[in-house]
Amino acid sequence: MKKWTGLVLLVIVCCFTCCALAENVTVEVWHPRGAGANGDMIAASVAEFNETVGAEKGITVVETFQGGYAEVVTATMNAVAAGNSPEIVVVENSSGTPVLSGEGILADLRPLIERDAWDLDNVQSGLLTYCYEGDELIAMPYIRSTPVMYYNKTMTDALGVEIPLDNALSIEEFEELGKKLTQKNADGTTEVYGFSLQSNTWYTQNFFYQLGSNMYDETGERCPALEDGAMLTVFTAWDKWVKDGWCLPFVSTNDEAYLEEQFSLGKIACIFDSTGKMGNIFGAVADLGNQFEIGITFLPTFGEPSCPTGGGNMAIVSKNNSEAEIDAAWEFMKFLLTSEQDALNHVRTGYVPATKAAADAQAVKDLWAAEPFRQVGFNQLTYAQDAPPSDYGAEWQVAFKAAISSLIQEGSITPEEAVEQLKAEAENIFY
Repeated sequence: MKKWTGLVLLVIVCCFTCCALAENVTVEVWHPRGAGANGDMIAASVAEFNETVGAEKGITVVETFQGGYAEVVTATMNAVAAGNSPEIVVVENSSGTPVLSGEGILADLRPLIERDAWDLDNVQSGLLTYCYEGDELIAMPYIRSTPVMYYNKTMTDALGVEIPLDNALSIEEFEELGKKLTQKNADGTTEVYGFSLQSNTWYTQNFFYQLGSNMYDETGERCPALEDGAMLTVFTAWDKWVKDGWCLPFVSTNDEAYLEEQFSLGKIACIFDSTGKMGNIFGAVADLGNQFEIGITFLPTFGEPSCPTGGGNMAIVSKNNSEAEIDAAWEFMKFLLTSEQDALNHVRTGYVPATKAAADAQAVKDLWAAEPFRQVGFNQLTYAQDAPPSDYGAEWQVAFKAAISSLIQEGSITPEEAVEQLKAEAENIFY
C-alpha cells in the first residue's frame, strides 16, 4: 500500500511539475539600449523581474539589443512577417511607434489597464503624445528624454561665467558664451571649440518652434519653417557660428558619437544631447579621470523656452502572440513603470521619470538635492512640445541632411540656397 501511495504521489508531483513548466511564458523584449549605463539598466530590470514577479507568475523575460531605433522597427516587421513576433518592442516615440501602429500589430493597452485598475493618471501627460493611435493606447513611455545643454563647467568657472540652472540662455547669450569658451593655439588652429550642433533634426525643429514655426504642420504634409522664414533664420545663425570659428561643423557619419567623444576629451565645451545619454557622458568623463566638471542647463532659445521630447516608447506586439503572452508582456511593462524601477532608470541613466510617483521617489529627491543639474531635463517638460508626425519624415530628413551638409560641412552654398534646395525637394516629397 505504501508503494502504491508513493507511486501516486510521484505521478502527481511529476504532473504538477510538467504543468507548471508548460504554463511558463517567455517574453522577448527587443530594444535599442546598447552598452554602458543604458544597457546595464535594462539587464538589471529583467534580472530583478525574473527573480521576483516572473518567478511568482511563471514569466521569464529575455532582453535582446537589436541596434538603433530604426533597426528595432525593421527587425520587428521582419519577425511579424515570419510569424515569430517578440512580445515587447522599444521603439522611437515619434517615428517607430506610429509605423508599427500603422501596420496594425500593436496591442491596445486600455482593456488591460481597465481590467487591472492601473492608474494611467500617474504617467507624465507630456510623454503620452505618441502613445495613442486614435482612441487606442498602443504604447507607454519608457526611455524618454528631453535634450539639454551639457557644458564644461570647469571652463565656465575659470572664466567667471555663471550659467543659470533653471532657465534658458537667449541665443545672443549663448553665442557670446560660445565665443568665450573657444580656445586657439599659437598657430591659429582651434584647440577647443565653444560648441558643435548635431545634424539631428530634433534640435533644429526645436529652434523652429521657438520662432513660432515647426518642422511639420498638423497634416504632416508641409514644412511651415521652410515657408515662413524660420528655417532661413536658423540656417543663417548656424552658418555664422561656423564662420565665426566657435562652432565646429558636424561630421558626416555618426556625429552624435563624435561630439560626445570630443566633449569628454575637453575639445568641445558645449553640446546638446539627450538626458538619456547622461549616464554614458558622465561615465566617459570619469573614465578619462574626471578632468573637468560637467554642467547641465536648459536649451538656449530664439524666443520662448521650449524643448522637444524624445526617446523610446514600449509597446506590446499583438500579432502572432497569444493572450497569455500579451498578459505576461503587460506584467513586465507594469513592472518597469513601478516607482522603484522608473526612479532607478532615471538615477542610473538620465532618462526622465515617466511617472509622477517616480519623480516623487526618495532616490530621485536625494539625487536632485545632491546634484540639482540632474533635474534640468525633467523640469524642461514644462516647455515640452513635439513636431506633428509625418508619413514623409524619413524622406524629408534625408533631404534636410543633404542641404545642411552642403551648407555647414562643405560651405558650398548659402543659407538662402539651402532653403531653396529644400523647397525644391519639398515639391517632390510633400506635394
